[in-house]
Amino acid sequence: MCRHHLAGRIRTRCLRCLSADRPTPAQADRWGVGYYSYKLSNAFRNALPNVGSHIEPQKGAEVFYNWAVTPWFRLQGDGQWVRPFNGRDNNYYLGLSAHLKVF
Repeated sequence: MCRHHLAGRIRTRCLRCLSADRPTPAQADRWGVGYYSYKLSNAFRNALPNVGSHIEPQKGAEVFYNWAVTPWFRLQGDGQWVRPFNGRDNNYYLGLSAHLKVF
């Protein structure tokens, strides 16, 4: 999905993702992969005279796996890559979470 915002701060937003669930409730694992890119509008960039010309599109990607250990307990691993608007730094994030369903 790509959307163009001409009057706002974000000119172009592109999102791509792929995800899936296991076919049976007994195998309720989930996984997904995604990518995004945000580009600021020229009007917003021009409002920042010393910085606006150096702003690059922000990009990122994510991958996750959600393991259904039991019907009431899940573990999820997550990895992300983000390249912020400065266009030079690459940021990497890893995460692990546990989800406990009480009710």
